[in-house]
Amino acid sequence: MLLEVHDLRVSYHTDEGTVKAVDSVTLSLGRRETLAIVGESGSGKSTLALSIIGLLPKTARVDGSIRFLNKELTSLREEEFRRLRGDRITIVFQEPMTALNPVFTIGKFMRDIYLTHRGGTEKDALSLAREWLGKVKVPGPEKVLSSYPHELSGGMRQRVLIASSLMLEPDLVIMDEPTSALDVSVQAQILRLIAELKSQVEASFIFITHNLGVAAAVGDRVAVMYAGKIVEMASKEEIFSNPMHPYTQGLLRAVPKVSGGEVEPIPGSVPSLVNPPSGCRFHPRCPLADERCAEEEPALMEVGSGHWVACHRVSGSGRW
Repeated sequence: MLLEVHDLRVSYHTDEGTVKAVDSVTLSLGRRETLAIVGESGSGKSTLALSIIGLLPKTARVDGSIRFLNKELTSLREEEFRRLRGDRITIVFQEPMTALNPVFTIGKFMRDIYLTHRGGTEKDALSLAREWLGKVKVPGPEKVLSSYPHELSGGMRQRVLIASSLMLEPDLVIMDEPTSALDVSVQAQILRLIAELKSQVEASFIFITHNLGVAAAVGDRVAVMYAGKIVEMASKEEIFSNPMHPYTQGLLRAVPKVSGGEVEPIPGSVPSLVNPPSGCRFHPRCPLADERCAEEEPALMEVGSGHWVACHRVSGSGRW
């Protein structure tokens, strides 16, 4: 396995109390595999991603284990993490302007990334940057290299960040909602691009999204998070053909259909992670909840080959 996360817990101390942003999460990622992590805002999926790449604020407390290439990441010093970031693990954020330096041209930005992590000559770095801009289908790579971030569209800036992340040939690329700030047509283009690039590189991907439709476009497996916990995890095909957790079913009903028809939003909202509900954290919003759901927290159990669910109403055989 490339990545193994075991019983990961991430918490923050605030004036209101301790926020349990990620609570007892266990998952793994194989080589050249894409895991899509899905959930509403506040579910803990971005915190999980940032804990893997070591970009959590200093106020965060991390317990549990994150093993990457057989190295325990939770015990790394900051300088070790800095060497790992950009070298073996890269990240593409939701808003590219937060990652691109507004006073640097795209050429200088990409050149400096390469020289910092791989060394070599400026000529080689710029040549590789030009090559990767072509691979992510940026028209006129030479002109883009001499452009500043504000001179490019949002979709073009995101292509630049994707190229910058892949040009170093990392083992793991984390994409934190990379399309949610784009309009629908550009979003579709970027998703198609990511799907194409997956077959051309050796990297594994973690793709963070709030939309199961987006997860379907890029994921091999899907992990559904709710209120800091994984409530269901399975192959993409199994999640869509046989969703078992009521939250997963609700997310699927909330995906707009090509044929039209009403979208059914899940009633209520994600609970506070300072004082989450007792028992199953989804029970206040679940149409199937009973007394047991309100009192006893369900364990995440395997109900089929590679299909994991945390729900009292699902038996070990995968039946309701």
